[in-house]
Amino acid sequence: MPITDHIPVIHNYPAKVVEPGGGMKFDGDKPDYRDLLDSLLLGCIDGIRGVVAVLRFGAKKYKANSWQVLQDAEARYTKALLRHLVDIQEHGLLHRDLNEKGEADANHSGLLSIYHVCCDALFLAYFATKKAKAQAEKETH
Repeated sequence: MPITDHIPVIHNYPAKVVEPGGGMKFDGDKPDYRDLLDSLLLGCIDGIRGVVAVLRFGAKKYKANSWQVLQDAEARYTKALLRHLVDIQEHGLLHRDLNEKGEADANHSGLLSIYHVCCDALFLAYFATKKAKAQAEKETH
């Protein structure tokens, strides 16, 4: 089973496409993510920019792509995600990642905590996808 089976399909290609000249192409089982991409790019662009800002902030502090190989990375990003969610729950959706003095510094981006939640969730999605691929590979051999 492909690991993308759990991803909702926004729109499917027609099951059978008859092309000029009588050619046929059967694409009914191929998901079309164009609607989803349009929605994300047009409707969520500011949120995506916020996540990119978190990634840029992290890039100043850490070696490139080191987030992928940290010891206990899944636990770290789960804890970070939950910490930022608790901040949002306690202080509201506009809570920012600030130090105890209410300032941004080398360890606190000053960005909205929700952007950090999204970034942590993307990192966890990376690890989940990697595990799912490895498991699928084991099952096929």
